[in-house]
Amino acid sequence: MLASFDVRRTSGGLQLTMIAPGASQPWATRLRYDQAQELSAGLRTDAPALVGGTAAAGIAYFPDCPETGEGTLARVDGETADVLRDSAYLVRADLKTMRGLGDTLRAHMPDRLDPLPAGPPAPWWPSPLA
Repeated sequence: MLASFDVRRTSGGLQLTMIAPGASQPWATRLRYDQAQELSAGLRTDAPALVGGTAAAGIAYFPDCPETGEGTLARVDGETADVLRDSAYLVRADLKTMRGLGDTLRAHMPDRLDPLPAGPPAPWWPSPLA
């Protein structure tokens, strides 16, 4: 399933909007910078992550779910014992797409993160278009 993600920097964090094909409406949450960094690290390294978004909802990432080589990003409402069963919104994609989302989250916080090994020093800014 192909999904569309929109990431925008807001005061004190990032606004993440997920749009899945066939969904009646997009879903958005605001992540503090530390939450966005934790989610980005999980997505980039294919490690499970569960972060709080708003007070009522969180985001869970599960690599190799439902199949090996795929990942699931789920919106979780409230406290649940089985986050996939009780999730309100699921986005499934291949791990390359999920890693790309992790890179996108990271790119929106260049002044908040340490540079990656062999990466450009922080803060860095994209070159203007010629």
